[in-house]
Amino acid sequence: MHFASLITIALVSLANGAALNEEATPSNGNSLVPAQVCNVGYNYCGWYLADGLGWGNVPDLQGLYDCVTPTSARRLEHCKKGCKSGCAHCG
Repeated sequence: MHFASLITIALVSLANGAALNEEATPSNGNSLVPAQVCNVGYNYCGWYLADGLGWGNVPDLQGLYDCVTPTSARRLEHCKKGCKSGCAHCG
């Protein structure tokens, strides 16, 4: 019985995003790839972190991120209609 309960809890956690990585970082496991840093306090679209700044670890390209350190951005939300540039925002 406990095994089935653990599987159910694990599936619910995954569905709620509790076990998913919500943070973007420049590193993709290859320390030879240079990347630019983000400005703390600024919002960024996931696609810009990946394409514009060269970050290799961006879990959601259509996500809206808040730069919390020069090399780390926290996902605020997924933009269902796409993330827009300028002052980064959901469309």
